[in-house]
Amino acid sequence: MAERKNMLDASKRKIVAVGKVRYLPYERDGVKVPGMSWAPLSVDAELGRRGRLLLRMEPGCEGPVHRHGDYDEFFMIEGSLVDSDGTKVTAGDYVVFEPGTIHYTDSPEGCVILVTYMANNELLVSESLEEVSST
Repeated sequence: MAERKNMLDASKRKIVAVGKVRYLPYERDGVKVPGMSWAPLSVDAELGRRGRLLLRMEPGCEGPVHRHGDYDEFFMIEGSLVDSDGTKVTAGDYVVFEPGTIHYTDSPEGCVILVTYMANNELLVSESLEEVSST
């Protein structure tokens, strides 16, 4: 194989040591979710609004009811979660939520997820899933 010239300007690359990231408390719009934390990965990462981030749910964490503003996607890196319809998502699964989807996710065992937000998610913390579904 012929030697190739390096064209990379290394100052234009960002490498994140995922095992060493500093997780921040999950707090959005004045709402704290116990047992949930996040770590921004992309330069435009904004919790629940856009970008790519790691989301960590400690064992027993109960996620808030929310509505997806656009397509949201995640890759389960480790652990598992259970969606509001009872579907269990495990390590290696890739999930896509369509715009307008309303749900919550709980993690009895704990998990770490790579999340990509396309647009704002609306927290519906004062409402139960049943109340939201009936509107």
